[in-house]
Amino acid sequence: MLILLTFCFGCQDEANPKFPEIEVAINDTCGVAISDSIYFITADALPNVVTVTSEVPEANLLYSVNNAALTMRANDPITLQKQDTVLQFYLTKRNYNDSELKTIVLQEHSDKYLNKVEVSSPVADSKLSISMNDKSRGIVEIEIFTVTGQRLLHRNHLKKADSFIVMYSLAEYQKGIYLVSATYGESKKAYKFVIK
Repeated sequence: MLILLTFCFGCQDEANPKFPEIEVAINDTCGVAISDSIYFITADALPNVVTVTSEVPEANLLYSVNNAALTMRANDPITLQKQDTVLQFYLTKRNYNDSELKTIVLQEHSDKYLNKVEVSSPVADSKLSISMNDKSRGIVEIEIFTVTGQRLLHRNHLKKADSFIVMYSLAEYQKGIYLVSATYGESKKAYKFVIK
């Protein structure tokens, strides 16, 4: 059972503006907006470096890792080890209302998630779709190769909801057989698809 920490936000002036969109970047990925109050990432690639960013300059980042409260500036990296299972944070700055409390939970990864990946083949209308639907959260790395091993595409995507789907336009690809590789945490699996 996950017990969330309670932060004291203090009195706030209702006339103060709210913080604009808050983003979280995990390791070397681009920042992704955090809309949910609880957010999950996989814990296979250690350490996980989390960076909380905001458009508000010099905002204070008040956060807690496994009940140990700390304060730092936004845009500075937070390093989480596997034993660090819960990160909670909010942003605060004078003349702004404090942001909503956000919780990041590290979870272990399993090969079973990649076993449920669906790849459209043969490719219809020169568009390749890759989808997953499960409770996991994390970084999905997608690569497309020719059968001779030449890499044609490399993308990282953040799976932040149960339903995950990405589509690639392959109009410039010639007819033939290709391989798409999906890496999720420390698990990796290749799938074959055909362009007719």
